[in-house]
Amino acid sequence: MRRKSVYRFAIVSVCLIMILAMLGGCKGNSDKPQAENSANSNSKQVTKQNENNVNKISFTPGTYTAESKGKEGSIQIEVTFTEDQLTDIKVLSQGETAGIGDAAIDTLKQQIIDGQTLAVDAVSGASETSAGLLAAVEDAVKQAGGDVAAFKSNVVKKPGEGLTEQLTADVVVVGAGASGVSAAVSAADKGAKVIIIEKTATIGGASNLSWAGKFYNSSASVNEGLKVNVEQEIADWIYNNHWRVDAAAIRQYVTKSGETYDWLADKGYKTMFMNFAGEPLHVLPAYDARQELLRNMLAESVEKNGGQVITETTAKKLITGTNGEVTGVVAEKKDGTTLEVTAKSIIMATGGFSGNKKMVKGGFWF
Repeated sequence: MRRKSVYRFAIVSVCLIMILAMLGGCKGNSDKPQAENSANSNSKQVTKQNENNVNKISFTPGTYTAESKGKEGSIQIEVTFTEDQLTDIKVLSQGETAGIGDAAIDTLKQQIIDGQTLAVDAVSGASETSAGLLAAVEDAVKQAGGDVAAFKSNVVKKPGEGLTEQLTADVVVVGAGASGVSAAVSAADKGAKVIIIEKTATIGGASNLSWAGKFYNSSASVNEGLKVNVEQEIADWIYNNHWRVDAAAIRQYVTKSGETYDWLADKGYKTMFMNFAGEPLHVLPAYDARQELLRNMLAESVEKNGGQVITETTAKKLITGTNGEVTGVVAEKKDGTTLEVTAKSIIMATGGFSGNKKMVKGGFWF
């Protein structure tokens, strides 16, 4: 597959990630106590696999309440101890992002109980939530008279450490947010075998947090009588940002977003048009439906064409050839297995621009 053809695959993805970034910020959070993870009730004893590697620590038996700050607010938990084990972690209240933060809490709870340790990795994409839960559990360990340093020293070996899995594809996409999914689906629809990897357990990334996007002169907008002067829109955008933008990227976004709307609607990702004082807004699907819609898109294109969707797998570095050309990606799976994916073309869709001070300061803005 020629590289420039893959760039065409990514055009839709570039449009989509900018569309969904326009009005991000509303989140599908819940301040209700999370249901106790059913797996916790089955984890009253340290697993046999890790038993010999765990320091025996004494606690004052009982249940202790602890609280710490997560990303979106306070995380309050109840931790139960026997004389020599932490046996249960129950979340009393939390306000973390639905599908991301709350999933991270459930993952870490089980790892702490199974390993009898605080030496667990933060969940990718939810580092602040992870830190908040770990801090609360540490406080509970102190209340129970446990040796925190010893509890942190228990290191559980991941079952996949030392193992390597090798895969090949036409295209590998790193990041399964809105742009990554769009790029993967576009490539698969052109006949490519695609492997898309995502560091979290969630498909959709930042698009799961937005409430609406702009699709200039979409069919829905035009049908409702709202047609935007795209040249004026582009000029205003550049002027309002004091010319510190990539004009070519803005032009691509504004001129391609209308056809992106139709492409998404055809794939089942439907929005509701709203004329907001002359601004074309398209309200995105319900928060709890978005991930399933995107997963369906991947299933119908990527997986149907022999590709794979691999979550909870973090890209670590690029594989390069003798002349410096990029030929693949090295990643780490949740169980510690090293994953090597070689491909004809690589698409980086990891996002994170606004969190990179150097890039923001450099003025590489859309």
